Amino acid sequence: MKSLERTKFVQWIENAGLADSLSSANYTVFTPSNEAIIDFEDETEDNEISAINPAKIVADPSTMARGHIVEGFENIDVLDNEQQLKTLDEKMKIRINKYQPAHEVVTANCMPISGKNNFATNGIVHLTSGVLPQPQKSLAEIIAEDDTLTKFRHLLDQSGLMFDLEKQDQPWTLFIPTDAAFRKLPKSLKNQMESGEGCVQSILHEHVVKGTLCTAAVVSQVRVKNILDNLLQLTKDEAEKLRVNGALVDSENLVGTNGVIHIIDKVLIPPQARNLLKALEEDDRQDLLELLQLSEMAPELEEAHNVTFFAPSKEAIKSLSNETREEMLANPEVLKKILQHHLFPSHMPSNSFADNKKLTTVNGHDVHIKLHETFPGLITAATIQCAYVVNHDNQACGAVIHKINKVLMPPKGNVMDILRDMGDHDILLQLLRNTDLETKLMEDGPFTFLAPTDGAFENMRDVTLEKLLENNTLAEKILKLHILPEVLCCNGVSHSSPFHRQYVRTLDGSVVPTHRGLGDRIRFGRAKVTGCDIPATNGLVHSINRVILPERPRSPTLFGMDLWPFF
Repeated sequence: MKSLERTKFVQWIENAGLADSLSSANYTVFTPSNEAIIDFEDETEDNEISAINPAKIVADPSTMARGHIVEGFENIDVLDNEQQLKTLDEKMKIRINKYQPAHEVVTANCMPISGKNNFATNGIVHLTSGVLPQPQKSLAEIIAEDDTLTKFRHLLDQSGLMFDLEKQDQPWTLFIPTDAAFRKLPKSLKNQMESGEGCVQSILHEHVVKGTLCTAAVVSQVRVKNILDNLLQLTKDEAEKLRVNGALVDSENLVGTNGVIHIIDKVLIPPQARNLLKALEEDDRQDLLELLQLSEMAPELEEAHNVTFFAPSKEAIKSLSNETREEMLANPEVLKKILQHHLFPSHMPSNSFADNKKLTTVNGHDVHIKLHETFPGLITAATIQCAYVVNHDNQACGAVIHKINKVLMPPKGNVMDILRDMGDHDILLQLLRNTDLETKLMEDGPFTFLAPTDGAFENMRDVTLEKLLENNTLAEKILKLHILPEVLCCNGVSHSSPFHRQYVRTLDGSVVPTHRGLGDRIRFGRAKVTGCDIPATNGLVHSINRVILPERPRSPTLFGMDLWPFF
């Protein structure tokens, strides 16, 4: 240590009566520089005991020296992050942390190690940039004894997290706003915190990180995840001032026995603490906010909890027909029903989506989630009532927002009701009335009904319309080929090739090929879809231009290879 110009620390060792021991046995010593010890002793003499370095509270050189010495050989390169070393002072441990900002940074009780692994004949010397903090209290004890942190302590007590901060099995990093920082919050938010209402717990959790994050880890900037799984960005400016998500770190590296505390000048507000309207505002969705105001849904959503909102994109709203837009703006009740069709009374993050999952809106209509796979197990897209989810999991207080590429229109009735309103499907309705399928299509479903137009029936080749009208058994057999016992949107039909085909199973168990051809023309068998994705309370209706018959003509082949759907 003398050769490393650590003479001041050698004096501490001699004053503590440890010189002989360090000469006769194997030890690892963490030794501060002479300048660091002089600064430490000067500040101690002047009673400048700072919370930034609790080591200064322990002024006895004997105790201080023992808290820097570990028995045996402790090579930094083989120590693990968060590993704790017992010192000669039974009350003190040294916590090793390793970070990789640009190059490896190693700390001992949050003090940077400036020179590691200086080997001696009977030990190892590690050079530190300052006197090591000597933690004796848990994070919970430090917080409980600090009168400037009472607001944060109140949140910890409310949540039960204070109990965890007493334990020694998990290290923590806390970014704690002062009471003065809490006083700067809006009155409504302060009231929520006092009462424990709203999403106060998410505000607390925004300040909590698992593991020990010392400020030495921040060279210029670093990102860490808190226990909400949100990213906190720590930056250091040219003046070496440290900030976390914009909040200034007033006091850093307050080391406890189970982690570290940094004191900040602002309360960090996570996305999860915003209400749904605030989240839309921050997403620059003034267009949607105006519609919510006009429908008188805004007050309801401001207080909403445990909801999911599928928000139509700006482009989706702009693409509405003039007729629909005028009706919405002229009739707030119609607008409200449309917007309520996007709102669901449960919290559904995207990882809860499942194929064919049925959801019920706040106005009682059922819609279905569909998951699209490029290959089995590889999900590339999700839809709700045939609208693509283009952005997902925008969190708000008690709510989650998913952006979709269409406005969801409430269904006007079940499949039979839709067919009656469509026009050009009178023959189909007559045939359904002649069979038991009319009743079937009014059940819960879900169904996707491929509805041939009147022209499709009139142009049949292999079966005459008269025969269908006379033979109910044959009519029912053919109509069942048009009913799928699932929800299949047009965007769920993929392109086909000679090496890949998509099939759907009909109500009677038959298999019908489907594909998306040139120009995105969709076919079921040889029937082309002329009207897509008409919503019903129990499924969907697609209008088609041909009747699907039990057997299709044989496809042309080339060297035995089926060329359908190209011919």
